[in-house]
Amino acid sequence: MTITTCLDWVEPVAVWWAETSDQDDHFFLQSAKETPYSGRYSYLALAAKNQHDKISWAQLDEMVRGTDKNDICEAWWVLLGYEDQISACQFNVVYVWDHHKKTITRHAKIDRPIPDVLAPSPEPLAPLSTSFTSNMSKTDYLDHVQSALNEIHAGTFYQVNLTRKFWTPIPKACPDFHRRCFLRLVQESPAPYSAYIQCGEQTVISSSPEQFLKLEDQKWQARPIKGTLSKDAKQDNDEQGAETLKNSIKDQSENLMIVDLMRHDLSKFCVPGTVKVPTLFDVTSHATVHHMSSLIEGQHDTRHSVVSAIHAAFPPGSMTGTPKSKAIDYAHRYETLPRGIYSGAIGYILPDKAELSVVIRTIVCTEDRLEFQVGGAIVAQSTPESEWRETLTKAAGMCRALGVDPFDVLSF
Repeated sequence: MTITTCLDWVEPVAVWWAETSDQDDHFFLQSAKETPYSGRYSYLALAAKNQHDKISWAQLDEMVRGTDKNDICEAWWVLLGYEDQISACQFNVVYVWDHHKKTITRHAKIDRPIPDVLAPSPEPLAPLSTSFTSNMSKTDYLDHVQSALNEIHAGTFYQVNLTRKFWTPIPKACPDFHRRCFLRLVQESPAPYSAYIQCGEQTVISSSPEQFLKLEDQKWQARPIKGTLSKDAKQDNDEQGAETLKNSIKDQSENLMIVDLMRHDLSKFCVPGTVKVPTLFDVTSHATVHHMSSLIEGQHDTRHSVVSAIHAAFPPGSMTGTPKSKAIDYAHRYETLPRGIYSGAIGYILPDKAELSVVIRTIVCTEDRLEFQVGGAIVAQSTPESEWRETLTKAAGMCRALGVDPFDVLSF
Protein backbone atom coordinates (compact mmCIF):
# COMPACT_ATOMS: atom_id res chain seq x y z
CA MET A 1 0.00 0.00 0.00
CA THR A 2 1.20 3.50 -0.86
CA ILE A 3 0.95 6.14 1.89
CA THR A 4 0.49 9.70 0.62
CA THR A 5 1.61 12.64 2.77
CA CYS A 6 1.26 16.35 2.05
CA LEU A 7 4.22 18.42 3.24
CA ASP A 8 4.93 22.10 3.74
CA TRP A 9 6.75 23.72 0.84
CA VAL A 10 10.50 23.25 0.66
CA GLU A 11 12.58 23.74 -2.46
CA PRO A 12 13.23 20.44 -4.27
CA VAL A 13 17.01 20.71 -4.15
CA ALA A 14 16.99 20.99 -0.34
CA VAL A 15 15.00 17.77 0.06
CA TRP A 16 17.19 16.02 -2.51
CA TRP A 17 20.33 17.03 -0.63
CA ALA A 18 18.93 15.76 2.69
CA GLU A 19 17.49 12.49 1.35
CA THR A 20 20.37 11.23 -0.79
CA SER A 21 24.09 10.73 -1.05
CA ASP A 22 26.43 9.88 -3.90
CA GLN A 23 25.96 6.19 -3.12
CA ASP A 24 22.16 6.10 -3.15
CA ASP A 25 20.54 5.10 -6.45
CA HIS A 26 17.83 7.65 -7.21
CA PHE A 27 16.25 9.88 -9.85
CA PHE A 28 15.95 13.60 -9.17
CA LEU A 29 14.10 15.39 -11.98
CA GLN A 30 14.11 19.07 -11.09
CA SER A 31 12.34 21.86 -12.92
CA ALA A 32 14.97 24.53 -12.40
CA LYS A 33 13.36 26.87 -14.94
CA GLU A 34 9.74 27.13 -16.02
CA THR A 35 8.89 27.64 -19.68
CA PRO A 36 5.50 28.00 -21.37
CA TYR A 37 5.60 24.27 -22.19
CA SER A 38 7.23 22.60 -19.18
CA GLY A 39 8.69 23.04 -15.72
CA ARG A 40 5.64 22.77 -13.48
CA TYR A 41 6.62 19.57 -11.65
CA SER A 42 9.74 18.20 -9.98
CA TYR A 43 10.27 14.61 -8.82
CA LEU A 44 12.56 12.76 -6.44
CA ALA A 45 12.38 8.96 -6.58
CA LEU A 46 14.48 7.00 -4.08
CA ALA A 47 14.72 3.78 -2.05
CA ALA A 48 14.98 1.45 -5.03
CA LYS A 49 12.88 -1.72 -5.07
CA ASN A 50 13.39 -2.96 -8.66
CA GLN A 51 16.35 -2.23 -10.93
CA HIS A 52 17.07 -3.56 -14.40
CA ASP A 53 20.04 -2.75 -16.63
CA LYS A 54 20.68 -3.55 -20.29
CA ILE A 55 17.11 -4.59 -20.96
CA SER A 56 15.29 -4.65 -24.31
CA TRP A 57 12.36 -2.53 -25.46
CA ALA A 58 10.18 -5.65 -25.27
CA GLN A 59 11.19 -6.25 -21.66
CA LEU A 60 10.50 -2.62 -20.74
CA ASP A 61 7.12 -2.83 -22.46
CA GLU A 62 6.15 -5.90 -20.45
CA MET A 63 7.30 -4.29 -17.19
CA VAL A 64 5.30 -1.09 -17.78
CA ARG A 65 2.16 -2.97 -18.84
CA GLY A 66 2.17 -4.75 -15.47
CA THR A 67 2.12 -1.62 -13.32
CA ASP A 68 -0.68 0.24 -11.55
CA LYS A 69 -1.28 3.35 -13.67
CA ASN A 70 -2.63 5.29 -10.67
CA ASP A 71 0.40 4.81 -8.39
CA ILE A 72 3.49 6.96 -8.98
CA CYS A 73 5.48 4.46 -6.89
CA GLU A 74 4.79 1.95 -9.66
CA ALA A 75 6.31 4.22 -12.35
CA TRP A 76 9.43 3.08 -14.16
CA TRP A 77 12.17 5.71 -14.14
CA VAL A 78 14.29 5.21 -17.23
CA LEU A 79 17.60 6.01 -18.85
CA LEU A 80 17.22 5.38 -22.59
CA GLY A 81 20.61 5.36 -24.28
CA TYR A 82 20.97 6.52 -27.87
CA GLU A 83 22.10 3.06 -28.99
CA ASP A 84 19.14 1.41 -27.18
CA GLN A 85 20.92 0.79 -23.88
CA ILE A 86 18.02 0.79 -21.41
CA SER A 87 18.07 1.00 -17.62
CA ALA A 88 14.84 1.12 -15.59
CA CYS A 89 14.15 1.47 -11.86
CA GLN A 90 11.17 1.48 -9.54
CA PHE A 91 11.34 3.23 -6.17
CA ASN A 92 9.55 2.93 -2.84
CA VAL A 93 9.46 6.69 -2.19
CA VAL A 94 8.52 9.43 -4.66
CA TYR A 95 8.26 13.15 -3.90
CA VAL A 96 6.21 15.29 -6.32
CA TRP A 97 6.48 19.10 -6.30
CA ASP A 98 3.83 21.23 -8.00
CA HIS A 99 5.55 24.57 -8.54
CA HIS A 100 2.29 26.32 -9.47
CA LYS A 101 0.38 25.29 -6.35
CA LYS A 102 3.50 25.25 -4.11
CA THR A 103 2.64 21.79 -2.83
CA ILE A 104 4.70 18.70 -2.05
CA THR A 105 3.19 15.23 -2.07
CA ARG A 106 5.24 12.32 -0.73
CA HIS A 107 4.26 8.81 -1.81
CA ALA A 108 5.83 5.93 0.11
CA LYS A 109 5.51 2.15 0.15
CA ILE A 110 7.91 1.75 3.08
CA ASP A 111 8.22 3.24 6.54
CA ARG A 112 11.02 5.72 5.91
CA PRO A 113 11.39 8.76 8.16
CA ILE A 114 11.08 12.20 6.62
CA PRO A 115 14.42 13.97 7.13
CA ASP A 116 15.01 17.33 8.73
CA VAL A 117 15.64 19.54 5.71
CA LEU A 118 18.41 22.10 5.56
CA ALA A 119 19.23 24.07 2.43
CA PRO A 120 22.44 22.83 0.78
CA SER A 121 25.44 25.10 1.21
CA PRO A 122 28.43 23.22 -0.22
CA GLU A 123 31.70 24.91 -0.99
CA PRO A 124 32.05 26.05 -4.61
CA LEU A 125 33.76 23.71 -7.04
CA ALA A 126 37.35 24.64 -7.78
CA PRO A 127 38.00 25.18 -11.52
CA LEU A 128 39.19 22.05 -13.27
CA SER A 129 42.91 22.22 -13.95
CA THR A 130 43.16 19.14 -16.18
CA SER A 131 43.00 19.24 -19.96
CA PHE A 132 40.22 17.70 -22.03
CA THR A 133 40.43 14.95 -24.63
CA SER A 134 38.01 14.63 -27.56
CA ASN A 135 37.00 12.15 -30.22
CA MET A 136 37.72 14.80 -32.85
CA SER A 137 39.86 17.91 -33.08
CA LYS A 138 38.61 21.25 -34.38
CA THR A 139 40.20 20.47 -37.76
CA ASP A 140 38.48 17.08 -37.83
CA TYR A 141 35.14 18.63 -36.98
CA LEU A 142 35.44 21.31 -39.67
CA ASP A 143 36.34 18.65 -42.23
CA HIS A 144 33.43 16.43 -41.19
CA VAL A 145 30.96 19.33 -41.44
CA GLN A 146 32.19 20.09 -44.95
CA SER A 147 31.81 16.41 -45.82
CA ALA A 148 28.25 16.51 -44.48
CA LEU A 149 27.51 19.58 -46.60
CA ASN A 150 28.78 17.71 -49.66
CA GLU A 151 26.44 14.82 -48.83
CA ILE A 152 23.52 17.23 -48.38
CA HIS A 153 24.16 18.82 -51.77
CA ALA A 154 24.40 15.32 -53.28
CA GLY A 155 20.98 14.45 -51.85
CA THR A 156 22.10 11.76 -49.34
CA PHE A 157 20.22 13.48 -46.51
CA TYR A 158 18.75 16.90 -45.71
CA GLN A 159 20.09 17.37 -42.19
CA VAL A 160 22.51 15.55 -39.90
CA ASN A 161 23.40 16.08 -36.25
CA LEU A 162 27.16 15.70 -35.81
CA THR A 163 28.46 15.70 -32.23
CA ARG A 164 31.77 15.91 -30.38
CA LYS A 165 32.56 14.15 -27.11
CA PHE A 166 34.93 15.61 -24.48
CA TRP A 167 36.28 13.94 -21.34
CA THR A 168 38.66 14.66 -18.48
CA PRO A 169 39.63 13.11 -15.11
CA ILE A 170 37.62 14.05 -12.02
CA PRO A 171 39.82 15.76 -9.40
CA LYS A 172 40.70 13.23 -6.70
CA ALA A 173 40.72 15.71 -3.82
CA CYS A 174 37.16 16.92 -4.36
CA PRO A 175 34.63 15.36 -1.97
CA ASP A 176 31.02 15.22 -3.13
CA PHE A 177 32.10 16.41 -6.60
CA HIS A 178 29.09 15.01 -8.43
CA ARG A 179 26.39 16.65 -6.33
CA ARG A 180 28.17 20.00 -6.14
CA CYS A 181 28.66 19.89 -9.90
CA PHE A 182 24.89 19.51 -10.31
CA LEU A 183 24.20 22.50 -8.06
CA ARG A 184 26.60 24.60 -10.12
CA LEU A 185 25.12 23.41 -13.40
CA VAL A 186 21.52 24.32 -12.50
CA GLN A 187 22.77 27.65 -11.18
CA GLU A 188 24.74 28.47 -14.34
CA SER A 189 22.30 26.91 -16.82
CA PRO A 190 18.83 26.42 -15.28
CA ALA A 191 16.44 24.38 -17.41
CA PRO A 192 12.99 22.78 -17.17
CA TYR A 193 14.48 19.28 -17.41
CA SER A 194 17.35 19.35 -14.95
CA ALA A 195 18.23 15.93 -13.57
CA TYR A 196 20.60 14.21 -11.19
CA ILE A 197 20.52 10.45 -11.56
CA GLN A 198 22.58 7.95 -9.62
CA CYS A 199 22.26 4.58 -11.32
CA GLY A 200 24.83 1.95 -10.44
CA GLU A 201 28.33 3.19 -11.19
CA GLN A 202 27.08 6.01 -13.42
CA THR A 203 26.00 9.51 -12.41
CA VAL A 204 24.06 11.61 -14.90
CA ILE A 205 24.02 15.39 -14.33
CA SER A 206 21.70 17.11 -16.80
CA SER A 207 20.25 20.53 -17.45
CA SER A 208 18.25 19.90 -20.59
CA PRO A 209 15.81 22.46 -22.04
CA GLU A 210 14.25 19.94 -24.45
CA GLN A 211 11.15 17.79 -24.16
CA PHE A 212 11.24 14.55 -26.15
CA LEU A 213 7.78 13.09 -25.55
CA LYS A 214 4.96 13.64 -23.09
CA LEU A 215 1.75 11.61 -22.78
CA GLU A 216 -1.09 13.01 -20.68
CA ASP A 217 -4.86 12.65 -21.01
CA GLN A 218 -4.33 10.41 -24.04
CA LYS A 219 -2.50 13.18 -25.92
CA TRP A 220 1.11 12.97 -27.08
CA GLN A 221 3.34 16.03 -27.27
CA ALA A 222 6.78 16.43 -28.79
CA ARG A 223 8.76 19.67 -28.53
CA PRO A 224 11.96 19.37 -30.60
CA ILE A 225 14.55 22.14 -30.35
CA LYS A 226 16.28 23.08 -33.57
CA GLY A 227 17.79 26.51 -33.95
CA THR A 228 20.24 28.11 -31.53
CA LEU A 229 21.63 31.61 -31.09
CA SER A 230 24.37 32.42 -28.59
CA LYS A 231 23.72 35.09 -25.98
CA ASP A 232 26.34 37.76 -25.33
CA ALA A 233 26.12 38.57 -21.63
CA LYS A 234 27.25 42.16 -22.24
CA GLN A 235 25.25 43.00 -25.33
CA ASP A 236 22.38 40.59 -25.81
CA ASN A 237 18.83 41.66 -25.08
CA ASP A 238 16.49 38.66 -24.69
CA GLU A 239 13.76 40.24 -26.80
CA GLN A 240 16.12 41.30 -29.59
CA GLY A 241 17.99 38.00 -29.57
CA ALA A 242 14.76 36.01 -29.68
CA GLU A 243 13.53 38.07 -32.62
CA THR A 244 16.81 37.57 -34.49
CA LEU A 245 16.57 33.80 -34.07
CA LYS A 246 12.87 33.68 -34.92
CA ASN A 247 13.55 35.41 -38.27
CA SER A 248 16.55 33.26 -39.20
CA ILE A 249 15.80 31.40 -42.44
CA LYS A 250 18.58 28.89 -41.73
CA ASP A 251 17.19 28.05 -38.28
CA GLN A 252 13.61 27.91 -39.54
CA SER A 253 14.71 25.42 -42.19
CA GLU A 254 16.57 23.35 -39.59
CA ASN A 255 13.53 23.35 -37.31
CA LEU A 256 10.95 22.61 -39.99
CA MET A 257 12.79 19.50 -41.18
CA ILE A 258 12.66 17.99 -37.70
CA VAL A 259 9.03 19.02 -37.24
CA ASP A 260 8.21 17.02 -40.38
CA LEU A 261 10.25 14.10 -39.06
CA MET A 262 8.49 14.18 -35.67
CA ARG A 263 5.08 14.47 -37.35
CA HIS A 264 5.93 11.29 -39.20
CA ASP A 265 7.11 9.59 -36.01
CA LEU A 266 3.97 10.53 -34.05
CA SER A 267 1.75 9.33 -36.90
CA LYS A 268 3.00 5.79 -36.16
CA PHE A 269 1.14 5.67 -32.83
CA CYS A 270 -1.45 8.45 -32.94
CA VAL A 271 -5.01 8.31 -34.23
CA PRO A 272 -4.94 9.04 -37.98
CA GLY A 273 -5.66 12.67 -38.77
CA THR A 274 -4.97 13.97 -35.25
CA VAL A 275 -1.28 14.90 -35.60
CA LYS A 276 -1.00 18.69 -35.72
CA VAL A 277 1.57 21.47 -35.20
CA PRO A 278 -0.10 24.08 -32.93
CA THR A 279 3.13 26.05 -32.41
CA LEU A 280 5.86 26.62 -35.00
CA PHE A 281 9.18 28.44 -34.49
CA ASP A 282 8.66 29.41 -30.86
CA VAL A 283 11.76 30.95 -29.23
CA THR A 284 12.70 30.51 -25.56
CA SER A 285 15.61 32.34 -23.92
CA HIS A 286 17.98 30.50 -21.57
CA ALA A 287 21.09 31.48 -19.62
CA THR A 288 23.59 31.15 -22.48
CA VAL A 289 21.46 30.68 -25.61
CA HIS A 290 18.15 31.31 -27.34
CA HIS A 291 16.46 28.15 -28.65
CA MET A 292 13.81 27.66 -31.34
CA SER A 293 11.28 24.88 -30.80
CA SER A 294 7.97 23.72 -32.23
CA LEU A 295 5.10 21.72 -30.75
CA ILE A 296 3.72 18.58 -32.38
CA GLU A 297 0.62 16.93 -30.89
CA GLY A 298 -1.49 13.87 -31.58
CA GLN A 299 -4.18 11.72 -29.96
CA HIS A 300 -2.84 8.43 -28.60
CA ASP A 301 -3.99 5.37 -30.53
CA THR A 302 -4.77 2.83 -27.80
CA ARG A 303 -3.76 -0.05 -30.08
CA HIS A 304 -0.19 0.95 -29.21
CA SER A 305 1.35 0.71 -25.74
CA VAL A 306 3.17 3.71 -24.32
CA VAL A 307 6.56 1.95 -24.58
CA SER A 308 6.01 0.86 -28.18
CA ALA A 309 5.11 4.46 -29.02
CA ILE A 310 8.29 5.79 -27.42
CA HIS A 311 10.31 3.14 -29.25
CA ALA A 312 8.75 4.15 -32.56
CA ALA A 313 9.98 7.73 -32.13
CA PHE A 314 13.38 6.85 -30.70
CA PRO A 315 16.03 8.20 -30.82
CA PRO A 316 14.81 11.81 -30.73
CA GLY A 317 14.72 13.25 -34.24
CA SER A 318 16.35 16.49 -33.14
CA MET A 319 19.49 14.48 -32.33
CA THR A 320 19.67 12.53 -35.59
CA GLY A 321 18.69 14.46 -38.69
CA THR A 322 16.56 13.44 -41.64
CA PRO A 323 16.07 10.95 -43.16
CA LYS A 324 16.71 9.43 -39.76
CA SER A 325 18.48 6.19 -40.70
CA LYS A 326 20.89 7.80 -43.16
CA ALA A 327 21.70 10.63 -40.75
CA ILE A 328 22.37 8.15 -37.93
CA ASP A 329 24.70 6.11 -40.15
CA TYR A 330 26.65 9.20 -41.22
CA ALA A 331 27.11 10.55 -37.69
CA HIS A 332 28.21 7.16 -36.37
CA ARG A 333 30.84 6.87 -39.10
CA TYR A 334 32.58 10.09 -38.08
CA GLU A 335 31.93 10.22 -34.33
CA THR A 336 33.59 6.76 -33.91
CA LEU A 337 32.43 6.44 -30.27
CA PRO A 338 28.98 5.44 -28.96
CA ARG A 339 26.94 8.36 -27.63
CA GLY A 340 25.58 6.38 -24.67
CA ILE A 341 22.93 8.24 -22.71
CA TYR A 342 23.67 11.47 -24.63
CA SER A 343 21.03 12.06 -27.34
CA GLY A 344 18.79 9.54 -25.60
CA ALA A 345 16.04 10.24 -23.08
CA ILE A 346 15.41 10.51 -19.33
CA GLY A 347 12.08 10.37 -17.53
CA TYR A 348 9.29 8.23 -16.13
CA ILE A 349 6.76 5.88 -17.73
CA LEU A 350 3.37 4.59 -16.57
CA PRO A 351 0.87 2.63 -18.69
CA ASP A 352 -1.01 5.78 -19.75
CA LYS A 353 1.34 8.60 -18.78
CA ALA A 354 4.94 9.49 -19.50
CA GLU A 355 7.32 12.42 -19.76
CA LEU A 356 10.83 12.25 -21.20
CA SER A 357 13.51 14.84 -21.84
CA VAL A 358 16.15 14.78 -24.55
CA VAL A 359 19.58 14.20 -23.02
CA ILE A 360 21.56 17.30 -23.95
CA ARG A 361 23.60 19.71 -21.77
CA THR A 362 24.54 16.67 -19.74
CA ILE A 363 27.66 15.59 -17.83
CA VAL A 364 28.12 11.85 -17.27
CA CYS A 365 30.44 10.83 -14.42
CA THR A 366 32.00 7.51 -13.57
CA GLU A 367 34.32 6.97 -10.60
CA ASP A 368 37.32 8.81 -12.05
CA ARG A 369 36.23 10.69 -15.19
CA LEU A 370 33.54 12.97 -16.54
CA GLU A 371 32.40 13.41 -20.10
CA PHE A 372 29.94 15.51 -22.06
CA GLN A 373 28.94 15.81 -25.68
CA VAL A 374 27.80 18.71 -27.85
CA GLY A 375 26.74 19.02 -31.46
CA GLY A 376 24.49 20.74 -33.91
CA ALA A 377 22.32 20.19 -36.93
CA ILE A 378 24.04 20.66 -40.28
CA VAL A 379 21.83 21.87 -43.13
CA ALA A 380 22.56 23.30 -46.57
CA GLN A 381 22.92 26.84 -45.17
CA SER A 382 25.49 25.78 -42.53
CA THR A 383 29.16 26.73 -42.59
CA PRO A 384 31.87 24.67 -40.87
CA GLU A 385 33.14 27.56 -38.72
CA SER A 386 29.68 28.59 -37.47
CA GLU A 387 28.82 24.98 -36.60
CA TRP A 388 32.08 24.63 -34.66
CA ARG A 389 31.34 27.78 -32.67
CA GLU A 390 27.82 26.52 -31.95
CA THR A 391 29.22 23.38 -30.30
CA LEU A 392 31.24 25.53 -27.90
CA THR A 393 28.27 27.80 -27.23
CA LYS A 394 26.23 24.75 -26.24
CA ALA A 395 29.05 23.64 -23.94
CA ALA A 396 29.09 26.99 -22.13
CA GLY A 397 26.74 26.13 -19.26
CA MET A 398 28.51 22.85 -18.49
CA CYS A 399 31.92 24.47 -18.69
CA ARG A 400 30.83 27.29 -16.37
CA ALA A 401 29.71 24.66 -13.87
CA LEU A 402 33.21 23.18 -14.08
CA GLY A 403 34.86 26.60 -13.78
CA VAL A 404 36.37 26.69 -17.27
CA ASP A 405 35.83 28.63 -20.50
CA PRO A 406 34.87 26.41 -23.45
CA PHE A 407 36.68 28.63 -25.94
CA ASP A 408 39.85 28.22 -23.86
CA VAL A 409 39.83 24.50 -23.06
CA LEU A 410 37.89 22.94 -25.96
CA SER A 411 39.43 24.80 -28.94
CA PHE A 412 41.93 22.20 -30.09
